[in-house]
Amino acid sequence: MAKGSDIHTTPFEVDQSLIALGAHLARTRLARGDTQRLAAERCGLHVQTVARIERGDPAVAIGKIFTLLHMYGQTERIFGLSTTDQATEILYRHHLPKRGRSNSKASP
Repeated sequence: MAKGSDIHTTPFEVDQSLIALGAHLARTRLARGDTQRLAAERCGLHVQTVARIERGDPAVAIGKIFTLLHMYGQTERIFGLSTTDQATEILYRHHLPKRGRSNSKASP
């Protein structure tokens, strides 16, 4: 019987982004003359995991992808994903609970 995570499908755009990211990492690795095995050893990953990342497999844990990005000096890409844009920050602040007493009853 399939687990719930086994039947999850990712949107087309997500799949394409993962494939592009994997291809970028493969090109970066090859430009440095590294094999998948060497990259795996340096990151503490299995060589098949590196191959899956480079293929854009959506089932690979994000921490493993970030580890490979970090090893190849792509840490700014990770931080770029984690920064909040101005519109999101405004919406976030708008939805924060209000502190203090409620002024629903007018004082006499």
